[in-house]
Amino acid sequence: MINRCVLADTATRLILIPTVFTMSYWNCLFANLLIVTALCSASNALDVVSDSRRDAQSDCQSVVAALRDGATIELVAVIRIDDAGNIAWQPDGCMTEISDDWPDVLRVKNDNPSHGFLFKFDGFKKGRGIGWDTRLTTPLPGKLLKGFVSVTGKFPKVRSTDIRVGVLGEWGPWQPVEVDGSITSRVNVAGPSTALYTSIDSLNVMGKSKPLVAPNREEGSQPLASLAEYEVVAVDSQGQRHRRKGVGVWKDTQAPYFDLSKIDLSSFEFRLRPYTQWVEFKNVPLEAPVPDVEVGVTEL
Repeated sequence: MINRCVLADTATRLILIPTVFTMSYWNCLFANLLIVTALCSASNALDVVSDSRRDAQSDCQSVVAALRDGATIELVAVIRIDDAGNIAWQPDGCMTEISDDWPDVLRVKNDNPSHGFLFKFDGFKKGRGIGWDTRLTTPLPGKLLKGFVSVTGKFPKVRSTDIRVGVLGEWGPWQPVEVDGSITSRVNVAGPSTALYTSIDSLNVMGKSKPLVAPNREEGSQPLASLAEYEVVAVDSQGQRHRRKGVGVWKDTQAPYFDLSKIDLSSFEFRLRPYTQWVEFKNVPLEAPVPDVEVGVTEL
């Protein structure tokens, strides 16, 4: 007599391929019981694996720098930007979900970024901020999330990188600049920003209707990006300031551009705010998971 033993589990949608062999009814029933027991054991084993992963996720370590005034800067996540789908991990290599609440790293128009980095900062006084002296690009204006900022960069064929985050001080005064970028009279500047303002010879105004505008300094001088952040505005004939329309890339750094098609341009103005502290995140993993990577934070 030929019997077929078939087991269909509706929860897992698992169907055992019909097996043809000669056996009694009781032997077939006993075999089914053994299979059900095995499936239950396998299901319990899967639950253990899932719990283990959750435990492993809870052991993930964040990397936080505590500043001298009580403020903190945290590297929340590294995001690999890939055509096949973005993935993210914490700085210690633990995989993490990409939250819909994070600032969108893809709202950046730089040259095919390979990675994004999400930072969280807390305890900063009004008017303070953070910036970078490396080749990282901040997003275009879009959805903002209080206390978070994201940047992107291109890192081909490297497993890790160091990121320096600068803590910015107060803004200095606005310096008037002629339409052609020349400075005819200097604004009075007091304190540590005096030398920074003096080091700006002029503004490079590249283009006419939509010019890209960036500070011009002596060749070979220390990059301004490692000393201070700058802001440029276009001023119309009524004295109203117009902010940038976006950013472009000039000499491997971001520079603002303006749409002057509807502005009766009278002049430009710029202002600076210096960095007061630097925090360095070392060996940030660019692959996940990366074994034996240590992430250290050093206040400079």
